Amino acid sequence: WLFLRTQGEPVAVAAASAPAAEAPPEERSIAVLPFRNISSDPEQEYFSDGLSEELLNELTRVPQLRVIGRTSSFAFKGKDEDLRTVGEALGVNHILQGSVRKAGDRVRISAQLINPADGSQIWSDVYERKLEDIFAIQEEIARTVAQALRLTLATGAVGGTRNFAAYDEFLAGRAALNSNFVARTEAVSRLGKAVALDPEFVTAWLWLIDAYVRTGVVGSGTPEGVRLQDEAIDKVVSLAPKTPEASFALSY
Repeated sequence: WLFLRTQGEPVAVAAASAPAAEAPPEERSIAVLPFRNISSDPEQEYFSDGLSEELLNELTRVPQLRVIGRTSSFAFKGKDEDLRTVGEALGVNHILQGSVRKAGDRVRISAQLINPADGSQIWSDVYERKLEDIFAIQEEIARTVAQALRLTLATGAVGGTRNFAAYDEFLAGRAALNSNFVARTEAVSRLGKAVALDPEFVTAWLWLIDAYVRTGVVGSGTPEGVRLQDEAIDKVVSLAPKTPEASFALSY
C-alpha cells in the first residue's frame, strides 16, 4: 500500500506489488580428494593419485560444475580432516573421495560422494574389474557424479588413450615430474614409453614436452634436446589441430 496526499489528506491506494526476485540456484561445486592407496605395494601411490587427477579432469567437462584444482585438493592428502572442515576450507558443497586397491591385473575402486555440510553420503559404489577397464570406470564415476548433481557430462574430450600400458606409464611419468628433482629424471623415460605405446596419446605428449623443459633436456642447449621438444610439439599440433591442446603445446 502507498499513501498519497490529496488536498492535504492522506489517502491509501493499492500499489501493484513487484514480483519477488527469484533466488539464484546454488552453485554446484566439488573437490576430488586424493584417493587412498590401499594396495599392498606402497609404490602404487602414483596410480591412486593419477586416478584422482583423471577423475578431476573428467569432472571439469561438466559445464555447470565448479571443480577445485589439484593443488588445493591434494593439500589434504594423507590428512584425516573432518569433511565439514575440508568443505569450508575449499568452499565446496560436494566432495568425492575413495580408495584404490591394485593387485595383478585387477583393480578395486571405492568411491563416495559426500555433502560436507552435514557429512551425509549422497552416493557410493565399488568397482572391481580388470585394469584394462580403468577408463570405463573413470567415465562411469564421473557420469554418476554428474547425474547425482543433476548435471550433464560433456563429451568430446581430446587427448586420452585406451591403452592401459600407455596410461600406466603416463601416470608414473606425471607423478615423477611432480615429485622431487631426483625423481623427475625418470619422467622423460616413462612419458616417452607412454607415447611409444600409444603415439596418439595427446595428453602424454603434452606432459612429455613439459618434462623436457623441467628436467633440463631442452635447457641443456644441445640441438638434440631442442629437436626432441620440437618433434613433440609438432606431434600434438598434427593430432589435435586448432584445439586448446595444440595452443598449449605451441606456447612452449
